[in-house]
Amino acid sequence: MKTPSRINAADSRALLEKKQDIKIIDVRTKAEYDEKHIPGSEHVSVEDIIISGIPYSKETPVLIACNFGLMKSQIAAQKLSDRGFTDVYILDGGLSAWFSETVKTNPVC
Repeated sequence: MKTPSRINAADSRALLEKKQDIKIIDVRTKAEYDEKHIPGSEHVSVEDIIISGIPYSKETPVLIACNFGLMKSQIAAQKLSDRGFTDVYILDGGLSAWFSETVKTNPVC
């Protein structure tokens, strides 16, 4: 069993470009997801991951995101690793870091 890797927002963007088949799983509440999320991501609750996992091959790279990259993403990522997923990442700093990085790299004029 491999331990999930933590990856910062800048490195996660590079990973998304490199691994076109990566799945971005947002484990925040559905309301938080509906308000703002990473384009191309999908909402899956931590509870659903614990109970039934996700419907992808265990070789599919997965990036798990929550608000700050702490409890929810750690639980979800570890559960997927325990189920045999071999390429699992946690967005360190969560969506807070992701959107902060977006503002730095794409400032609004």
